[in-house]
Amino acid sequence: MASIHTARAAPDTLERSYWLHASLGLFTQQGYFGNAYPATKPPTRKEVQNAARLLSGANQLYLIYHQEMPIPDARRTFTLWRDACPPSVEIVPTLLLK
Repeated sequence: MASIHTARAAPDTLERSYWLHASLGLFTQQGYFGNAYPATKPPTRKEVQNAARLLSGANQLYLIYHQEMPIPDARRTFTLWRDACPPSVEIVPTLLLK
């Protein structure tokens, strides 16, 4: 009888990821559910740094942007995330298009 071998990936090669709103905002409905919702304010550098520290086990962060804040704020926010995370963490911008 032939044996079945299961391939096992090394733990450091497995994806350890989180999906979260890049804005860390309380109001993330605008753009996702429509424009009749309030915009959220962009996170501060300290808020992003704290969140990145709490998510330190991840090697990928899927940062959702639902147009809940203006595009210039979103660009700055994604830069804050890139600066707050180690280079080994892949930042994956996830954009909802209308």
